[in-house]
Amino acid sequence: RAAGPPAVMTASGEIPGYGKGNLPPNIADAEGFLDEVEDVSRLIEGLHSGKISAEYVDKRIAEKAAEEETAAKKEKENEEDAEKRKYENLPEEKKKEVKQKVDEMIREKERRERARERFAAYQAA
Repeated sequence: RAAGPPAVMTASGEIPGYGKGNLPPNIADAEGFLDEVEDVSRLIEGLHSGKISAEYVDKRIAEKAAEEETAAKKEKENEEDAEKRKYENLPEEKKKEVKQKVDEMIREKERRERARERFAAYQAA
């Protein structure tokens, strides 16, 4: 064992500090990662042994990229839908408050644009 600081144990006997942040990794994510590692290992072994062609590997890479792109689009759409539902589910009083804030922000933006235009005209004169 290499010299270094001793491992810190929690009350439950686990060693903290792994995964994203300090949270334990998600089991489904870990299994998915291991499946991908196995697929890549099989492809590499097949290439080395000559059982799999480079074209097949290219095809698999393209399929995987397409799947990831589709999943990313779907996730983005789900996030957008959730954001829309978030506003729709607000009580009427909150909706009015949000609308007033948005209107105020729009007025402030328009005021600043007019001020910029006046300043540009002043500099041009």
